[in-house]
Amino acid sequence: MGAAKGMSDAAQARELGLSRNTVRKWREAFQGGGVRALRDAPRSGRKRTISLATERTILAARKPGDGKLKPIEDAPGSYVKVRAQ
Repeated sequence: MGAAKGMSDAAQARELGLSRNTVRKWREAFQGGGVRALRDAPRSGRKRTISLATERTILAARKPGDGKLKPIEDAPGSYVKVRAQ
């Protein structure tokens, strides 16, 4: 995380293409509960139609930066924006 490197929320937001509020929210969640706190909470509604393995296969087949999202390790179903290179 950029915070561990001393980066401000604003600097991280610029680098990741996110709002400062989003960076602040995720940083606070991480500080409060580590990587596990970044996982999506269970949601109501329709159940998953593809397996997590299939989702990972699809995401792995994309070129870096084309969808501007990448999975967060150890937090299935959670993603972070990727800056195009």
